[in-house]
Formats: sequence, structure tokens, C-alpha cells
Amino acid sequence: MVAFLVAAVAIFVAFVGLLGLVSPKGLVSFVSDWQSKTGLWGAIILRLLLGIGLWQVAGLSSFPLTFKVLAVLSLLGAVALPLIGLGRFRKVLFWWTHQSPAMIRFWSALLVAFGVFVSSALYA
Repeated sequence: MVAFLVAAVAIFVAFVGLLGLVSPKGLVSFVSDWQSKTGLWGAIILRLLLGIGLWQVAGLSSFPLTFKVLAVLSLLGAVALPLIGLGRFRKVLFWWTHQSPAMIRFWSALLVAFGVFVSSALYA
């Protein structure tokens, strides 16, 4: 069940990346909706659950060490977000949403790569 949920989150991340590749403005609009206290906590919870899930399914994947590294990075992100606070979180989102379409597409391509990698490594 955990592997299915991790794959589902990975596929969601890939689709968010595809949105950014096709429509950088669409992704900016999506990201802008996260600039609230609820958005901050949503980002924390998403990173926390993804990190725990990646760690739990690492042994089932084709790349267990890579999954554990990604899990640790996700968990560190979950810990860092409340430490930086809502004000800085908003500043980071503001900065990110004002990047060039090319830069947004670059980051979007990384999201697609992450999503495809995780889901395919679980079911290879």
C-alpha cells in the first residue's frame, strides 16, 4: 500500500512538472496558492509523508540507496520549512514565481524526472 501511495505522489509530482513544462504561468499560479499558513503546513506534511514513504519502500525499489537519500532530503525539507517560517517561505515562493519561463521549465523538468524515476524504480 505504501509503495502505491509513493508512486501516486511521484506521478502527481510528474504531472505538476508537466504543467510547468507546458505552461510556466499555470505552474506559477498553482505555486502561488501555497503562500498561506495552510500552504506551508501542506508543504511540510507532503515532504514528511514523502520522506517516510520513500524510506519505507527503499528496499522494494531498484535503487534503495537513492531512495534513502531522497527520503532524507525530503525529511530535511520538512524540518526546515517550519524553521524558516511563513514570511521567508513566502519570499522564496515569490522569488521562484518571478523566475524566467526557461528557469521554471528547467525546474519542471526535474520534477518530471523525479516522478518518472521514483514510479519506475518501484515497478521495474
